[in-house]
Amino acid sequence: MATAAPNQSLPLFYNAIEPLNATQHGNMKVRAIQTVPQVGQTHAIPVTVDEFTLVQRHYPIVFAVGDNAVPIALMGLNEGVNVFLDQDGRATDPGLYMPAYIRRYPFLLARLRPDSDELSLCFDPTSGAVGEFDEGERLFDGDQPSEATKAVLQFCEQFEAAGQRTAAFVDDLVKADLLMDP
Repeated sequence: MATAAPNQSLPLFYNAIEPLNATQHGNMKVRAIQTVPQVGQTHAIPVTVDEFTLVQRHYPIVFAVGDNAVPIALMGLNEGVNVFLDQDGRATDPGLYMPAYIRRYPFLLARLRPDSDELSLCFDPTSGAVGEFDEGERLFDGDQPSEATKAVLQFCEQFEAAGQRTAAFVDDLVKADLLMDP
């Protein structure tokens, strides 16, 4: 097992989380992020069981220790050093598989109220990917989500479902006492 997963109030890479809505973000666009330095400085990235076959071709998969064991792609042996990505978070090899956790950034599904199971599409407003830009794809067509936003939502829903399958898989590993500390 690897080191314990960080216990943060925000998910890895996210500096803030803001719910996406037509009222506030109706005129905004989403554009590709050119650099994500925090990704290039991260040695362990969460992965889902759905992507194990792709991940294992490029990175070792280990499980973080703690109350909630999490499968991670080990991208470096030392904290803060990613040997597969440069300092800007770009792959050093164009054929390198990029885990879904990285690909969904700056978006995610989040519970806005602790008493509800409803998830809302949110984004990191500090990412530089969402704003009132000339270039990019519109987030909304009037008061309705654009095709780009629908695609982001679908990807985040698939990621969330894969996360639930991963949690069930890890629970089975724990029950079978198959995880161990080095």
